[in-house]
Amino acid sequence: YNSYMKKYGILIILILIVGLLINIPVFNLSVNDVDGIPCEIKFSKKIYEGYPNRVSINGKVHIYKDRYRLNVWKVEAGAVTDEGVENVVLGVYNKSPFHQETEKRVFVYIVKDDELRPRYRASKLSLPFDDFLLYDVDGDGVMEIMTLDNIKGMNSISAYKLKKMTIYREYFSKSYEGLSELNVNDGLYVKAEGETREVVLSGDELLLK
Repeated sequence: YNSYMKKYGILIILILIVGLLINIPVFNLSVNDVDGIPCEIKFSKKIYEGYPNRVSINGKVHIYKDRYRLNVWKVEAGAVTDEGVENVVLGVYNKSPFHQETEKRVFVYIVKDDELRPRYRASKLSLPFDDFLLYDVDGDGVMEIMTLDNIKGMNSISAYKLKKMTIYREYFSKSYEGLSELNVNDGLYVKAEGETREVVLSGDELLLK
């Protein structure tokens, strides 16, 4: 019995050591920085962590901890401003500088000198949301931040624009029950009561076809 306990005690210690040393890859992203230089961005975490907070850009490692912890749950890339640069847009689960409640948020960055530089860190969007993605819904050449909103079980779709230091809800749909799986596939789509529907812009309203 003692040898059995010793054997498995050593195994548990080895597992803990491996967990402390190994970084588990979660998201990989290829973008151009503000100077047009290609960058490889990797988000990783330890085995015991819920979200990645370790970011490697072209091999340069940044660890976000304590009050700077990001807790990244989604990563998107695209130009969300008219500044002509590619943005890294993160879905994070944390606090913001001006809103100290932990919840889902969208943070926008640029990449410069192998670092993420904040472009916009939303204290709060207009509505609580379950998911987001980037899509140029109005065809102006700039990506909107599209969200799948959730208000007390009712869903809607919103399109946010980022200009200067302000993000605002430009287009939105009416409320539905049971929307899920917002995705892009040669167009913008969402599941409505189990059926895949295309999301299109008509005037200032987002409609389900």
